[in-house]
Amino acid sequence: MSNELQQGTIVFYQPNKQFGFIKPDTEGPDIFFNLDNFDGDEPAIDTRVAFQVDADPRREGRKRAKMVTPIQ
Repeated sequence: MSNELQQGTIVFYQPNKQFGFIKPDTEGPDIFFNLDNFDGDEPAIDTRVAFQVDADPRREGRKRAKMVTPIQ
């Protein structure tokens, strides 16, 4: 996929399952992320983040966020 950095906002986070979704600033569906790919304290809804997009190896045709970093 792309190594290009994108930006968006966390719109959902499930702490007990350690995953969530990011609404990208660009058009398109929300993007899945896992806590293992989050650089910072525990994610929170409405946090602005920068991230890269990669193919999701568990779900063919789906994307996931990696290197998710809060924007100060």
